[in-house]
Amino acid sequence: MFFDQLANKNIPTDTAHLIFQQLVNDVRKKSTEQIKTPISFKSLVDKKGIEISKINDKINSTISKKGNYTDFYEYLSTQGLTDKELHCIESAKTLHDSRWLNVNDFKYQEIVITLRKVISTYIECMGDFYDASVLEKECMHELLKQGLSSQSLDRTLIEVLYYEQRFSKEI
Repeated sequence: MFFDQLANKNIPTDTAHLIFQQLVNDVRKKSTEQIKTPISFKSLVDKKGIEISKINDKINSTISKKGNYTDFYEYLSTQGLTDKELHCIESAKTLHDSRWLNVNDFKYQEIVITLRKVISTYIECMGDFYDASVLEKECMHELLKQGLSSQSLDRTLIEVLYYEQRFSKEI
């Protein structure tokens, strides 16, 4: 139900995940009962201290701070990518967003978190310079080191996460 409510908001999945984590943390602070994820939206609402109006306000305020898909795609179009590359990244982002929202896919979420750390370090070190093959090698090396290598991982996921981080830094 939580992600159904967000579906109409047209927001990036990293924003949706952030909202969900904030809600879980708010409930943990206000309740003496232990809350473990995955937890349903209904269960969160039923816990003490959480009101639906506050959840909607939090969602709307986060959306206004983070932007939406349209802004992300406009950002991509300024990055010198070909139409084919834009289409591939858009498709990969859609797939990534749907997988990221699946709280039962723990391995995928661990992979993405690891990739985001590597990409963040890469951006700090390299600035605006982007070499896809170097970044891909660094990401694969870290995934192997963490025991998270996956046959289904491809270069476009790394590109999606790279451009998401660059975009979020520009907001």
